[in-house]
Amino acid sequence: MLSLVLQGRIALAMDSLKEAETCAADIASIIEETTAPLVLFPFHVLSGQIAERNEDLAKAEHAYHLAAQDLELHHQWLQQDDLRVTFLHGRNQVYEALVRLSLENPLDPVRKGYSWCERAKSRSLVELLAHHVPSVQPREETSLLRQVHRLREELNLQYLRSRPEAHSDWAGKELDTVVAREEELARTLREVGLKDPEYVSLQQVQVAELESVQQFMPADTTIIEYFCTREEVLAFVVSRGEAEVFRRLAPPSRIQVLQQRLAFQLEKFLLGEDFVAAHSDQIHQATMQHMSQLYAALIAPLVPSIHSSRLIVIPHGTLHSLPFHAFFDGDRFLIDQFEVTYAPSASVLRYCLEKPDVIDSVPVIVGVADELAPKVDEEAQTLGELFPGAKVLLGGAATRENFRNAARSSGFVHIAAHATFRQDNPMFSSFKLADGYFTAMDLFSMECGTNLVAMSGCKSGLSEVSGSDDLMGLMRGFLYSGARSLMMSLWNVNDESAMDLMTEFYRSWQGGTRKGEALRHAMQTIRQIYPNPFHWAPFFIVGKV
Repeated sequence: MLSLVLQGRIALAMDSLKEAETCAADIASIIEETTAPLVLFPFHVLSGQIAERNEDLAKAEHAYHLAAQDLELHHQWLQQDDLRVTFLHGRNQVYEALVRLSLENPLDPVRKGYSWCERAKSRSLVELLAHHVPSVQPREETSLLRQVHRLREELNLQYLRSRPEAHSDWAGKELDTVVAREEELARTLREVGLKDPEYVSLQQVQVAELESVQQFMPADTTIIEYFCTREEVLAFVVSRGEAEVFRRLAPPSRIQVLQQRLAFQLEKFLLGEDFVAAHSDQIHQATMQHMSQLYAALIAPLVPSIHSSRLIVIPHGTLHSLPFHAFFDGDRFLIDQFEVTYAPSASVLRYCLEKPDVIDSVPVIVGVADELAPKVDEEAQTLGELFPGAKVLLGGAATRENFRNAARSSGFVHIAAHATFRQDNPMFSSFKLADGYFTAMDLFSMECGTNLVAMSGCKSGLSEVSGSDDLMGLMRGFLYSGARSLMMSLWNVNDESAMDLMTEFYRSWQGGTRKGEALRHAMQTIRQIYPNPFHWAPFFIVGKV
Protein backbone atom coordinates (compact mmCIF):
# COMPACT_ATOMS: atom_id res chain seq x y z
CA MET A 1 0.00 0.00 0.00
CA LEU A 2 2.58 2.54 1.12
CA SER A 3 4.90 1.69 -1.76
CA LEU A 4 2.10 2.25 -4.27
CA VAL A 5 1.18 5.57 -2.64
CA LEU A 6 4.79 6.73 -2.90
CA GLN A 7 5.02 5.55 -6.51
CA GLY A 8 1.84 7.47 -7.29
CA ARG A 9 3.19 10.65 -5.73
CA ILE A 10 6.47 10.33 -7.63
CA ALA A 11 4.55 9.78 -10.85
CA LEU A 12 2.52 12.95 -10.28
CA ALA A 13 5.68 14.91 -9.48
CA MET A 14 7.11 13.73 -12.81
CA ASP A 15 3.86 14.58 -14.65
CA SER A 16 3.24 10.92 -15.42
CA LEU A 17 -0.52 10.98 -14.88
CA LYS A 18 -1.19 7.57 -16.42
CA GLU A 19 1.30 5.86 -14.12
CA ALA A 20 -0.25 7.62 -11.12
CA GLU A 21 -3.70 6.41 -12.18
CA THR A 22 -2.36 2.85 -12.44
CA CYS A 23 -0.99 3.06 -8.89
CA ALA A 24 -4.33 4.37 -7.62
CA ALA A 25 -6.19 1.54 -9.36
CA ASP A 26 -3.87 -1.04 -7.76
CA ILE A 27 -4.46 0.51 -4.34
CA ALA A 28 -8.23 0.45 -4.90
CA SER A 29 -8.10 -3.30 -5.49
CA ILE A 30 -6.07 -3.82 -2.29
CA ILE A 31 -8.29 -1.77 0.00
CA GLU A 32 -11.28 -3.90 -0.89
CA GLU A 33 -9.68 -6.52 1.36
CA THR A 34 -8.68 -4.34 4.35
CA THR A 35 -10.23 -1.75 6.65
CA ALA A 36 -7.09 -0.84 8.60
CA PRO A 37 -7.31 2.75 9.92
CA LEU A 38 -5.38 5.46 8.03
CA VAL A 39 -4.71 3.14 5.10
CA LEU A 40 -7.41 4.95 3.17
CA PHE A 41 -6.19 8.47 3.93
CA PRO A 42 -3.14 8.59 1.60
CA PHE A 43 -5.14 6.80 -1.11
CA HIS A 44 -7.90 9.41 -1.02
CA VAL A 45 -5.33 12.24 -1.09
CA LEU A 46 -3.66 10.69 -4.14
CA SER A 47 -7.05 10.20 -5.80
CA GLY A 48 -7.92 13.85 -5.18
CA GLN A 49 -4.63 15.00 -6.69
CA ILE A 50 -5.17 12.84 -9.77
CA ALA A 51 -8.73 14.13 -10.20
CA GLU A 52 -7.51 17.72 -9.98
CA ARG A 53 -4.93 17.03 -12.68
CA ASN A 54 -7.77 15.65 -14.80
CA GLU A 55 -9.82 18.79 -14.02
CA ASP A 56 -12.59 16.65 -12.52
CA LEU A 57 -13.24 19.00 -9.59
CA ALA A 58 -16.33 17.19 -8.29
CA LYS A 59 -14.43 13.90 -8.05
CA ALA A 60 -11.48 15.66 -6.46
CA GLU A 61 -13.68 17.31 -3.82
CA HIS A 62 -15.27 13.95 -3.01
CA ALA A 63 -11.87 12.25 -2.64
CA TYR A 64 -10.52 14.97 -0.33
CA HIS A 65 -13.72 14.79 1.71
CA LEU A 66 -13.18 11.07 2.24
CA ALA A 67 -9.56 11.75 3.23
CA ALA A 68 -10.66 14.28 5.85
CA GLN A 69 -13.27 11.88 7.23
CA ASP A 70 -10.71 9.10 7.59
CA LEU A 71 -8.18 11.43 9.21
CA GLU A 72 -10.68 12.76 11.75
CA LEU A 73 -12.11 9.34 12.55
CA HIS A 74 -8.76 7.77 13.34
CA HIS A 75 -6.65 10.71 14.52
CA GLN A 76 -5.67 8.81 17.71
CA TRP A 77 -3.72 6.35 15.57
CA LEU A 78 -1.35 9.09 14.50
CA GLN A 79 0.36 9.03 17.87
CA GLN A 80 1.35 5.39 17.44
CA ASP A 81 1.99 5.22 13.70
CA ASP A 82 5.72 4.86 12.99
CA LEU A 83 5.08 6.00 9.42
CA ARG A 84 2.82 8.91 10.38
CA VAL A 85 4.99 11.48 8.61
CA THR A 86 4.57 9.64 5.34
CA PHE A 87 0.93 8.80 5.91
CA LEU A 88 0.09 12.41 6.72
CA HIS A 89 1.88 13.91 3.78
CA GLY A 90 -0.62 16.37 2.35
CA ARG A 91 -2.99 16.50 5.33
CA ASN A 92 -2.96 20.31 5.30
CA GLN A 93 -3.37 20.22 1.55
CA VAL A 94 -6.60 18.26 2.08
CA TYR A 95 -8.28 21.07 4.00
CA GLU A 96 -6.83 23.75 1.76
CA ALA A 97 -8.18 21.91 -1.27
CA LEU A 98 -11.60 21.45 0.32
CA VAL A 99 -11.86 25.17 1.08
CA ARG A 100 -10.76 26.07 -2.44
CA LEU A 101 -12.91 23.49 -4.23
CA SER A 102 -15.97 24.36 -2.14
CA LEU A 103 -15.61 28.01 -3.14
CA GLU A 104 -15.36 27.01 -6.81
CA ASN A 105 -18.52 24.90 -6.53
CA PRO A 106 -21.59 26.91 -7.64
CA LEU A 107 -23.78 25.24 -4.97
CA ASP A 108 -23.63 27.37 -1.80
CA PRO A 109 -19.87 28.04 -2.01
CA VAL A 110 -19.50 30.51 0.87
CA ARG A 111 -21.24 28.35 3.47
CA LYS A 112 -19.37 25.20 2.47
CA GLY A 113 -16.01 26.93 2.20
CA TYR A 114 -16.46 28.57 5.59
CA SER A 115 -17.36 25.23 7.16
CA TRP A 116 -14.12 23.62 5.92
CA CYS A 117 -12.14 26.66 7.07
CA GLU A 118 -13.43 26.23 10.63
CA ARG A 119 -13.06 22.47 10.44
CA ALA A 120 -9.37 22.79 9.62
CA LYS A 121 -8.80 24.96 12.70
CA SER A 122 -10.75 22.60 14.98
CA ARG A 123 -8.71 19.65 13.72
CA SER A 124 -5.49 21.41 14.66
CA LEU A 125 -6.64 21.77 18.25
CA VAL A 126 -7.70 18.14 18.51
CA GLU A 127 -4.36 16.90 17.17
CA LEU A 128 -2.39 19.22 19.43
CA LEU A 129 -4.18 17.90 22.50
CA ALA A 130 -4.08 14.24 21.46
CA HIS A 131 -1.26 13.45 23.92
CA HIS A 132 -2.74 15.56 26.71
CA VAL A 133 -6.50 14.92 26.76
CA PRO A 134 -6.40 12.87 30.02
CA SER A 135 -4.98 15.95 31.79
CA VAL A 136 -7.72 18.29 30.61
CA GLN A 137 -10.12 19.10 33.43
CA PRO A 138 -13.81 18.61 32.53
CA ARG A 139 -16.43 20.90 34.02
CA GLU A 140 -17.88 18.14 36.18
CA GLU A 141 -17.12 14.47 36.77
CA THR A 142 -19.96 12.23 35.67
CA SER A 143 -20.41 8.57 34.82
CA LEU A 144 -20.25 9.53 31.14
CA LEU A 145 -16.88 11.22 31.61
CA ARG A 146 -15.55 8.20 33.49
CA GLN A 147 -16.72 6.08 30.58
CA VAL A 148 -14.85 8.38 28.16
CA HIS A 149 -11.66 7.97 30.20
CA ARG A 150 -12.07 4.18 30.33
CA LEU A 151 -12.60 3.91 26.58
CA ARG A 152 -9.59 6.12 25.88
CA GLU A 153 -7.37 3.97 28.10
CA GLU A 154 -8.55 0.80 26.39
CA LEU A 155 -7.98 2.31 22.96
CA ASN A 156 -4.52 3.53 23.89
CA LEU A 157 -3.58 -0.02 24.88
CA GLN A 158 -4.90 -1.32 21.57
CA TYR A 159 -3.01 1.36 19.64
CA LEU A 160 0.21 0.44 21.45
CA ARG A 161 -0.28 -3.16 20.41
CA SER A 162 -0.54 -2.00 16.80
CA ARG A 163 3.11 -0.94 16.77
CA PRO A 164 5.09 -3.27 14.50
CA GLU A 165 7.65 -4.08 17.18
CA ALA A 166 4.84 -5.01 19.59
CA HIS A 167 2.61 -7.11 17.37
CA SER A 168 3.44 -7.70 13.74
CA ASP A 169 0.18 -9.36 12.63
CA TRP A 170 -2.32 -7.09 14.39
CA ALA A 171 -5.66 -7.51 12.60
CA GLY A 172 -8.84 -9.53 12.56
CA LYS A 173 -10.61 -9.79 15.91
CA GLU A 174 -8.47 -7.13 17.57
CA LEU A 175 -9.23 -4.71 14.74
CA ASP A 176 -12.96 -5.33 15.19
CA THR A 177 -12.60 -4.61 18.90
CA VAL A 178 -10.88 -1.29 18.23
CA VAL A 179 -13.50 -0.21 15.71
CA ALA A 180 -16.26 -1.06 18.20
CA ARG A 181 -14.49 0.90 20.97
CA GLU A 182 -14.05 3.90 18.68
CA GLU A 183 -17.74 3.88 17.80
CA GLU A 184 -18.66 3.61 21.48
CA LEU A 185 -16.35 6.52 22.31
CA ALA A 186 -17.91 8.65 19.58
CA ARG A 187 -21.43 7.93 20.92
CA THR A 188 -20.39 8.73 24.50
CA LEU A 189 -18.74 11.99 23.46
CA ARG A 190 -21.95 13.02 21.73
CA GLU A 191 -23.82 12.50 25.00
CA VAL A 192 -21.19 14.41 26.99
CA GLY A 193 -21.37 17.19 24.42
CA LEU A 194 -24.94 17.94 25.43
CA LYS A 195 -23.70 18.89 28.92
CA ASP A 196 -20.16 20.11 28.25
CA PRO A 197 -19.66 20.92 24.55
CA GLU A 198 -16.38 22.75 25.05
CA TYR A 199 -14.78 19.72 26.73
CA VAL A 200 -15.83 17.56 23.81
CA SER A 201 -14.52 20.14 21.34
CA LEU A 202 -11.02 19.40 22.63
CA GLN A 203 -11.35 15.72 21.74
CA GLN A 204 -13.07 15.62 18.38
CA VAL A 205 -13.49 17.94 15.42
CA GLN A 206 -16.43 20.29 15.88
CA VAL A 207 -17.39 23.00 13.44
CA ALA A 208 -19.08 26.37 13.84
CA GLU A 209 -21.30 26.48 10.78
CA LEU A 210 -21.91 29.83 9.10
CA GLU A 211 -25.55 30.08 10.18
CA SER A 212 -24.72 29.46 13.85
CA VAL A 213 -21.94 32.06 13.75
CA GLN A 214 -24.35 34.65 12.39
CA GLN A 215 -26.77 33.83 15.21
CA PHE A 216 -24.36 34.19 18.15
CA MET A 217 -22.24 37.11 16.89
CA PRO A 218 -23.11 40.62 18.19
CA ALA A 219 -25.38 42.64 15.91
CA ASP A 220 -23.00 45.61 15.56
CA THR A 221 -20.02 43.42 14.63
CA THR A 222 -18.37 42.09 11.48
CA ILE A 223 -16.14 39.00 11.56
CA ILE A 224 -13.22 38.83 9.15
CA GLU A 225 -11.93 35.26 9.08
CA TYR A 226 -8.82 34.59 7.03
CA PHE A 227 -7.61 31.34 5.53
CA CYS A 228 -4.21 30.73 3.94
CA THR A 229 -3.41 28.12 1.34
CA ARG A 230 -0.13 27.64 -0.47
CA GLU A 231 -1.43 29.76 -3.36
CA GLU A 232 -3.55 32.50 -1.79
CA VAL A 233 -4.81 34.34 1.25
CA LEU A 234 -8.60 34.59 1.29
CA ALA A 235 -11.09 36.11 3.73
CA PHE A 236 -14.67 35.50 4.78
CA VAL A 237 -16.52 38.69 5.78
CA VAL A 238 -19.48 37.73 7.97
CA SER A 239 -22.19 39.90 9.52
CA ARG A 240 -25.59 39.03 10.96
CA GLY A 241 -27.29 39.25 7.57
CA GLU A 242 -24.55 38.72 5.01
CA ALA A 243 -21.52 36.60 4.22
CA GLU A 244 -19.00 37.10 1.44
CA VAL A 245 -15.68 35.59 0.49
CA PHE A 246 -12.79 37.52 -1.02
CA ARG A 247 -10.34 35.39 -2.99
CA ARG A 248 -6.69 35.92 -3.86
CA LEU A 249 -6.05 38.89 -1.59
CA ALA A 250 -2.32 38.20 -1.80
CA PRO A 251 0.12 35.33 -2.24
CA PRO A 252 1.17 34.00 1.21
CA SER A 253 4.80 34.56 0.26
CA ARG A 254 4.12 38.27 -0.18
CA ILE A 255 2.52 38.55 3.26
CA GLN A 256 5.43 36.66 4.83
CA VAL A 257 7.90 39.10 3.29
CA LEU A 258 5.94 42.09 4.63
CA GLN A 259 5.68 40.44 8.04
CA GLN A 260 9.42 39.84 8.17
CA ARG A 261 10.18 43.42 7.12
CA LEU A 262 7.81 44.79 9.76
CA ALA A 263 9.34 42.56 12.44
CA PHE A 264 12.80 43.77 11.38
CA GLN A 265 11.80 47.39 12.03
CA LEU A 266 10.15 46.60 15.38
CA GLU A 267 13.18 44.63 16.55
CA LYS A 268 15.39 47.70 16.07
CA PHE A 269 13.97 49.00 19.34
CA LEU A 270 15.96 46.27 21.08
CA LEU A 271 19.23 47.89 19.94
CA GLY A 272 19.08 50.55 22.63
CA GLU A 273 17.81 54.08 23.18
CA ASP A 274 20.78 55.76 21.49
CA PHE A 275 20.31 53.80 18.26
CA VAL A 276 16.54 54.40 18.21
CA ALA A 277 16.99 58.13 18.88
CA ALA A 278 19.45 58.45 16.01
CA HIS A 279 17.27 56.55 13.52
CA SER A 280 13.73 57.17 14.78
CA ASP A 281 12.51 58.90 11.62
CA GLN A 282 13.76 56.15 9.31
CA ILE A 283 12.34 53.41 11.56
CA HIS A 284 8.96 55.14 11.74
CA GLN A 285 8.82 55.75 7.99
CA ALA A 286 9.66 52.14 7.15
CA THR A 287 7.20 50.81 9.74
CA MET A 288 4.38 52.94 8.33
CA GLN A 289 5.21 51.81 4.80
CA HIS A 290 4.84 48.16 5.79
CA MET A 291 1.61 48.89 7.71
CA SER A 292 0.22 50.57 4.58
CA GLN A 293 1.20 47.66 2.35
CA LEU A 294 -0.47 45.18 4.71
CA TYR A 295 -3.60 47.32 4.80
CA ALA A 296 -3.74 47.44 1.01
CA ALA A 297 -3.34 43.66 0.73
CA LEU A 298 -5.50 42.35 3.58
CA ILE A 299 -8.05 45.05 4.50
CA ALA A 300 -8.70 47.51 1.67
CA PRO A 301 -10.60 45.05 -0.61
CA LEU A 302 -12.93 44.18 2.30
CA VAL A 303 -13.82 47.67 3.54
CA PRO A 304 -16.82 48.25 1.19
CA SER A 305 -18.48 45.18 2.73
CA ILE A 306 -17.99 46.28 6.36
CA HIS A 307 -21.02 48.14 7.74
CA SER A 308 -20.39 48.03 11.48
CA SER A 309 -18.32 49.80 14.11
CA ARG A 310 -16.68 46.66 15.51
CA LEU A 311 -14.41 44.08 13.89
CA ILE A 312 -13.43 40.63 15.11
CA VAL A 313 -10.38 39.42 13.21
CA ILE A 314 -9.78 35.66 13.03
CA PRO A 315 -6.31 35.19 11.50
CA HIS A 316 -4.85 32.01 10.09
CA GLY A 317 -1.33 30.69 9.81
CA THR A 318 1.33 33.39 9.70
CA LEU A 319 -1.34 36.12 9.94
CA HIS A 320 -1.62 35.47 13.68
CA SER A 321 1.51 37.53 14.27
CA LEU A 322 0.24 40.65 12.46
CA PRO A 323 -1.15 43.75 14.25
CA PHE A 324 -4.24 44.28 12.07
CA HIS A 325 -5.39 47.12 14.33
CA ALA A 326 -2.26 49.10 13.37
CA PHE A 327 -2.66 48.70 9.59
CA PHE A 328 -2.62 52.14 7.93
CA ASP A 329 -4.66 53.36 4.94
CA GLY A 330 -2.62 56.51 4.39
CA ASP A 331 -4.77 58.70 6.64
CA ARG A 332 -5.98 56.50 9.51
CA PHE A 333 -5.08 53.34 11.34
CA LEU A 334 -7.63 50.54 11.35
CA ILE A 335 -8.15 51.06 15.11
CA ASP A 336 -9.30 54.62 14.31
CA GLN A 337 -12.00 53.28 12.00
CA PHE A 338 -13.17 50.30 14.05
CA GLU A 339 -12.99 48.71 17.47
CA VAL A 340 -10.74 45.73 16.65
CA THR A 341 -10.54 42.49 18.66
CA TYR A 342 -9.45 38.96 17.77
CA ALA A 343 -10.37 35.29 18.10
CA PRO A 344 -8.52 32.00 17.35
CA SER A 345 -11.59 30.66 15.53
CA ALA A 346 -15.34 31.19 15.42
CA SER A 347 -15.82 27.97 17.39
CA VAL A 348 -13.66 29.27 20.25
CA LEU A 349 -15.30 32.72 20.06
CA ARG A 350 -18.69 31.15 20.64
CA TYR A 351 -17.60 29.65 23.97
CA CYS A 352 -16.19 33.01 25.08
CA LEU A 353 -19.38 34.91 24.23
CA GLU A 354 -21.63 32.36 25.92
CA LYS A 355 -19.89 32.69 29.30
CA PRO A 356 -21.53 35.25 31.66
CA ASP A 357 -19.46 38.06 33.13
CA VAL A 358 -17.86 37.45 36.53
CA ILE A 359 -19.26 39.86 39.13
CA ASP A 360 -18.39 40.73 42.74
CA SER A 361 -14.87 39.30 42.52
CA VAL A 362 -11.65 41.15 43.31
CA PRO A 363 -8.84 41.56 40.74
CA VAL A 364 -5.67 39.49 40.98
CA ILE A 365 -2.31 41.10 40.18
CA VAL A 366 0.71 38.81 39.79
CA GLY A 367 4.27 40.08 39.50
CA VAL A 368 7.50 38.10 39.18
CA ALA A 369 10.61 40.08 38.24
CA ASP A 370 13.76 38.64 36.68
CA GLU A 371 16.60 39.83 34.48
CA LEU A 372 14.32 39.67 31.44
CA ALA A 373 11.53 41.64 33.14
CA PRO A 374 13.22 43.91 35.69
CA LYS A 375 10.42 46.48 36.16
CA VAL A 376 7.69 43.98 37.02
CA ASP A 377 7.55 44.98 40.71
CA GLU A 378 6.98 48.59 39.77
CA GLU A 379 4.22 47.62 37.34
CA ALA A 380 2.43 45.42 39.90
CA GLN A 381 2.67 48.08 42.60
CA THR A 382 1.26 50.75 40.26
CA LEU A 383 -1.75 48.57 39.43
CA GLY A 384 -2.14 47.68 43.11
CA GLU A 385 -2.52 51.39 43.85
CA LEU A 386 -5.02 51.75 41.00
CA PHE A 387 -7.09 48.87 42.46
CA PRO A 388 -6.72 49.07 46.27
CA GLY A 389 -8.89 46.00 46.87
CA ALA A 390 -6.94 43.75 44.53
CA LYS A 391 -5.15 40.59 45.65
CA VAL A 392 -1.48 41.16 44.88
CA LEU A 393 0.93 38.22 44.52
CA LEU A 394 4.37 39.72 44.27
CA GLY A 395 7.78 38.05 44.19
CA GLY A 396 7.97 35.01 46.46
CA ALA A 397 4.20 35.09 47.10
CA ALA A 398 3.48 34.45 43.41
CA THR A 399 3.70 30.67 43.67
CA ARG A 400 1.94 28.22 41.41
CA GLU A 401 -0.45 27.17 44.16
CA ASN A 402 -1.26 30.73 45.21
CA PHE A 403 -1.89 31.69 41.61
CA ARG A 404 -4.15 28.69 41.04
CA ASN A 405 -6.23 29.53 44.14
CA ALA A 406 -6.42 33.29 43.52
CA ALA A 407 -7.33 32.99 39.84
CA ARG A 408 -10.22 30.60 40.42
CA SER A 409 -12.68 33.50 40.43
CA SER A 410 -11.65 37.12 39.92
CA GLY A 411 -12.66 40.37 38.28
CA PHE A 412 -9.53 40.22 36.16
CA VAL A 413 -6.05 38.67 36.33
CA HIS A 414 -3.01 40.77 35.45
CA ILE A 415 0.22 38.80 35.01
CA ALA A 416 3.46 40.79 34.92
CA ALA A 417 6.00 38.06 34.34
CA HIS A 418 8.26 36.65 31.66
CA ALA A 419 6.37 34.46 29.16
CA THR A 420 7.86 31.85 26.84
CA PHE A 421 6.40 30.23 23.73
CA ARG A 422 7.48 26.67 22.95
CA GLN A 423 7.53 26.21 19.22
CA ASP A 424 8.35 22.51 19.59
CA ASN A 425 5.33 21.91 21.86
CA PRO A 426 2.84 24.79 22.34
CA MET A 427 1.18 23.00 25.25
CA PHE A 428 4.33 23.69 27.29
CA SER A 429 4.36 27.40 26.56
CA SER A 430 4.54 29.05 29.97
CA PHE A 431 4.93 32.10 32.17
CA LYS A 432 7.34 32.34 35.08
CA LEU A 433 6.14 32.24 38.70
CA ALA A 434 8.14 32.28 41.93
CA ASP A 435 8.49 28.50 42.20
CA GLY A 436 8.59 27.51 38.54
CA TYR A 437 6.82 27.88 35.24
CA PHE A 438 3.06 27.61 34.75
CA THR A 439 2.40 25.86 31.42
CA ALA A 440 -0.51 25.90 29.01
CA MET A 441 -1.19 22.30 29.99
CA ASP A 442 -1.54 23.43 33.62
CA LEU A 443 -4.20 25.90 32.49
CA PHE A 444 -6.28 23.13 30.93
CA SER A 445 -6.52 21.47 34.35
CA MET A 446 -7.53 24.52 36.43
CA GLU A 447 -10.37 26.98 36.80
CA CYS A 448 -9.77 30.62 35.91
CA GLY A 449 -13.19 32.25 35.97
CA THR A 450 -12.37 35.86 35.13
CA ASN A 451 -13.47 38.61 32.79
CA LEU A 452 -9.94 39.23 31.52
CA VAL A 453 -6.43 37.83 31.71
CA ALA A 454 -3.87 40.48 30.81
CA MET A 455 -0.30 39.33 30.19
CA SER A 456 2.22 42.14 29.94
CA GLY A 457 5.15 39.75 29.44
CA CYS A 458 7.07 40.07 26.18
CA LYS A 459 5.54 38.20 23.25
CA SER A 460 2.91 36.56 25.47
CA GLY A 461 0.55 36.23 22.52
CA LEU A 462 3.02 35.48 19.76
CA SER A 463 3.20 31.93 18.47
CA GLU A 464 5.14 30.28 15.72
CA VAL A 465 2.37 28.75 13.61
CA SER A 466 3.15 25.52 11.83
CA GLY A 467 0.99 23.22 9.79
CA SER A 468 -2.53 24.49 9.25
CA ASP A 469 -3.02 26.55 12.41
CA ASP A 470 -1.32 25.28 15.55
CA LEU A 471 -1.84 28.50 17.49
CA MET A 472 -2.83 27.16 20.88
CA GLY A 473 -0.60 27.32 23.91
CA LEU A 474 -1.36 29.90 26.59
CA MET A 475 -4.16 31.56 24.66
CA ARG A 476 -6.34 28.48 24.27
CA GLY A 477 -5.44 27.25 27.77
CA PHE A 478 -6.67 30.42 29.47
CA LEU A 479 -9.84 30.54 27.38
CA TYR A 480 -10.69 26.92 28.18
CA SER A 481 -9.99 27.39 31.90
CA GLY A 482 -12.72 30.03 32.05
CA ALA A 483 -11.25 33.39 31.01
CA ARG A 484 -13.76 35.39 29.00
CA SER A 485 -11.01 37.30 27.20
CA LEU A 486 -7.26 37.85 27.09
CA MET A 487 -4.97 40.78 26.44
CA MET A 488 -1.57 39.69 25.13
CA SER A 489 1.40 41.14 23.28
CA LEU A 490 2.79 40.48 19.81
CA TRP A 491 6.35 41.66 20.37
CA ASN A 492 8.84 42.64 23.06
CA VAL A 493 7.32 45.69 24.72
CA ASN A 494 8.89 48.82 26.14
CA ASP A 495 8.37 48.78 29.92
CA GLU A 496 7.50 52.47 30.22
CA SER A 497 5.10 52.83 27.30
CA ALA A 498 3.48 49.46 28.06
CA MET A 499 2.81 50.49 31.65
CA ASP A 500 1.29 53.79 30.49
CA LEU A 501 -0.92 51.96 28.01
CA MET A 502 -2.02 49.36 30.57
CA THR A 503 -2.89 52.05 33.12
CA GLU A 504 -4.91 54.01 30.55
CA PHE A 505 -6.72 50.82 29.52
CA TYR A 506 -7.68 49.84 33.06
CA ARG A 507 -8.93 53.32 33.92
CA SER A 508 -11.12 53.41 30.84
CA TRP A 509 -12.44 49.85 31.27
CA GLN A 510 -13.19 50.25 34.96
CA GLY A 511 -15.02 53.47 34.09
CA GLY A 512 -17.61 51.41 32.24
CA THR A 513 -16.15 51.26 28.73
CA ARG A 514 -16.18 47.95 26.86
CA LYS A 515 -12.79 46.20 26.88
CA GLY A 516 -12.24 46.55 23.15
CA GLU A 517 -13.15 50.21 23.18
CA ALA A 518 -11.00 50.79 26.30
CA LEU A 519 -7.94 49.36 24.53
CA ARG A 520 -8.73 51.47 21.48
CA HIS A 521 -8.87 54.59 23.65
CA ALA A 522 -5.60 53.66 25.37
CA MET A 523 -3.85 53.15 22.02
CA GLN A 524 -5.01 56.49 20.70
CA THR A 525 -3.95 58.23 23.91
CA ILE A 526 -0.49 56.67 24.10
CA ARG A 527 0.04 57.32 20.39
CA GLN A 528 0.10 61.04 21.11
CA ILE A 529 3.21 60.49 23.24
CA TYR A 530 4.79 57.54 21.41
CA PRO A 531 3.93 57.77 17.66
CA ASN A 532 5.63 54.55 16.56
CA PRO A 533 3.31 51.49 16.58
CA PHE A 534 6.03 49.62 18.46
CA HIS A 535 4.94 51.48 21.60
CA TRP A 536 1.16 51.73 21.25
CA ALA A 537 0.18 48.68 19.17
CA PRO A 538 1.78 45.56 20.74
CA PHE A 539 -1.31 44.49 22.70
CA PHE A 540 -4.47 42.88 21.36
CA ILE A 541 -7.65 41.48 22.93
CA VAL A 542 -8.94 37.98 22.24
CA GLY A 543 -12.45 36.78 23.10
CA LYS A 544 -15.41 38.49 24.73
CA VAL A 545 -15.44 42.28 24.91
